[in-house]
Amino acid sequence: MRNKPLEYKSLSTAQKRVYDQISSGPRGRVGGPFPALLSTPEIADRVQALGASLRFDGKLPSHIREIAILVTSRHWDCLAEWNAHVLIGQAEGLDETVIERIANDSPLPAQPPENALARDLCKELLETQFVNDDLYERATQTFGQDGLVELVTIVGYFAMLSMILNTYEVAPESDYQNIPDHLRLPNV
Repeated sequence: MRNKPLEYKSLSTAQKRVYDQISSGPRGRVGGPFPALLSTPEIADRVQALGASLRFDGKLPSHIREIAILVTSRHWDCLAEWNAHVLIGQAEGLDETVIERIANDSPLPAQPPENALARDLCKELLETQFVNDDLYERATQTFGQDGLVELVTIVGYFAMLSMILNTYEVAPESDYQNIPDHLRLPNV
């Protein structure tokens, strides 16, 4: 990790406020990108608030959210995000086959169709920066307009987190072992 571990007693008043807010919220701790982000507490606060809204108050089914996060972390080769959300995805009912197919950049099984739709939409958005009309229509019909907004926002949010985690070379916090070689960071 490129930045020093946090020492609570060394934090500014603004940093302590955000640290306390994160650790007392649904995450229960300050990990992942937040030690790096706390150097700018105003940004850390806004980032954590959006993330908490997406992860804990979102309307999309939790397994769809986790598919989007895994596709995004796979795209950005973000090992820390990948490991964390493989475990969360498993807890939310994602089958190991779905996780392995995302890891190997393979299409998901056709059933249930919303899983494959979420993966395909996220992948196209990440690779082309656009969503074709067919995917857009099917996603709107399946997830609703509000669900589609949430799905696209999840991709953008976790792309940002992946960039932060990769820049600061944040090591995975879990010991998930089934890691594709391309997700191994050179300095971790």
